Amino acid sequence: MSTPFVSVIIPMYNGAATIERTLQSVRGQSIAEIEIIVVDDGSRDAGPRIVAAHAARDPRVRLITQANGGVARARNRGIAEARADLLAFVDADDLWAEGKLERQAERLARGGPAVGLVYADYARIDEDDRIIPDQDHELWEGAVLERLCYGNFIGCGSSALVPRRVIAAVGGFEPALHDADAYGCEDLLFYCRVAERFEFGAVRARDIGYRQLGGRMSGNPARMLRSWIMVHREIAGRHPELRPALDTGLASFALWQLEMRLWRRRLVGTARSARQLATVAPRIAARFVLNAAAARLKLGDAATLARAALPAPPSPLLFAAPRLAE
Repeated sequence: MSTPFVSVIIPMYNGAATIERTLQSVRGQSIAEIEIIVVDDGSRDAGPRIVAAHAARDPRVRLITQANGGVARARNRGIAEARADLLAFVDADDLWAEGKLERQAERLARGGPAVGLVYADYARIDEDDRIIPDQDHELWEGAVLERLCYGNFIGCGSSALVPRRVIAAVGGFEPALHDADAYGCEDLLFYCRVAERFEFGAVRARDIGYRQLGGRMSGNPARMLRSWIMVHREIAGRHPELRPALDTGLASFALWQLEMRLWRRRLVGTARSARQLATVAPRIAARFVLNAAAARLKLGDAATLARAALPAPPSPLLFAAPRLAE
């Protein structure tokens, strides 16, 4: 194949249950001049065999295997192998709508060299591709570093389209989070590093099906909190003026994780999390402890409130991603 217009990079670890549908949605993009690089990160299931079957039918698909090293290393390996000047990333359990890449490429072209990343809106989906009702998402454009300090408004790792020159400028994804057993915020850190140098653009269409499964990395509160703290330290070190926004973002995440623990009736890790928070934000740690103590006295009421904040049951509508006839 001649040089592709977009290289699509899919990190995969034990993705046998979902990689079939992910590959179908990527192969069905309206832009056909793409290469699809699946980097298997030490899977122990049938995922690599499923990818190999797609590669046998579609020369645009390529499987690369490596020892398990985390999502950042898998993406960086895909970046090193990619041939296009535009790179897009999708997780092995998410879906794309048919025109996702085309709409993003058009937005990137309109933005000129100042725009270093274009993302699209997403819809949460369940294990059967049904859309989970959700609130509307605010889409931010332009200089967005401060906004990212409050939280990852892009929402998932299957959205960004990024020129190669931008990835080279920021050094790719950061494997140190995985090495510190603090993985989970690789996307947020990458977005922050890009936002330090470039503007963002947005496509106002729900072009990503963001799958909600119990085994996602965000299911480990302590690890995710460590990951957030590492991002907080790095960005605050270079941008002390953003410390208030970073503190607010960290506090919001920590208190949300506390609500999840209450809902699951798991308070064992609260003291450990408070100590982690105290190293970067003592006032947030104090608030965290006070909330935990109050909830411990009225666990039933707190759990009811947390449960009421959960999404409604899934709708019967299927995410509109193409199904390829094999």
